[in-house]
Amino acid sequence: MIAGHKGEVPFFVLIVPFLAGIVLGVYFNSPVFATPLWILLCPLTTAFVLLNLFYRRLSLYRMRWTGGALMHLLLFVSGWLITVNYNELNDLHHFSKSPARYLVVKISSEPVAKGGLIRFTADAEKSVSNQTMSPVSGNLLVTVKDSAAKALYYGDELLIPARYGPVAPPANPAEFNYKKYLANQNIHYQAFLQHGQFVLLNTNTGNPVIAYALKLRQRLV
Repeated sequence: MIAGHKGEVPFFVLIVPFLAGIVLGVYFNSPVFATPLWILLCPLTTAFVLLNLFYRRLSLYRMRWTGGALMHLLLFVSGWLITVNYNELNDLHHFSKSPARYLVVKISSEPVAKGGLIRFTADAEKSVSNQTMSPVSGNLLVTVKDSAAKALYYGDELLIPARYGPVAPPANPAEFNYKKYLANQNIHYQAFLQHGQFVLLNTNTGNPVIAYALKLRQRLV
């Protein structure tokens, strides 16, 4: 079933079904598809391995199309499944699925200052609610209007209010689609912070700055 030399398996022949699966996954990327795709992928993979092991015994050389069809189906399902799993909104631990009062985030890009604002992306690590912390995941675009934010660096850990919203779509048809641009980077939400609305928990060197951040919640009102 597997070609004896590379000339029998052109790269584009294999990449087409995989790309087709990715395209379909872009439009149908709901988490409800993940389980059925896994259920479909496992027996397909098993069948492909077994048919290769018993290729001669089953005289599959008489039906060479079987291997090609199975390979194409495997690549198609794999492309779709990878796309579904890539979308972090499908993760059950995404911070948007855990209502909380605060978020513990880590700066994941170098903060950029422009027009009196400091902007950076951050990885959500924990949600804080009722004095309890729960692990979460997901990316967040953070914009801060506070001169103190100029001292923030990549890798710093912050405690911020869990007040965020979805990235707005373009107002005009010909306008640059910033929402789609961020979505391609798995960033679907943004937060705007005013003066005093963040607490530095750890520097990028890992040294603790504030041991008990929850005691400072009055500063985040």
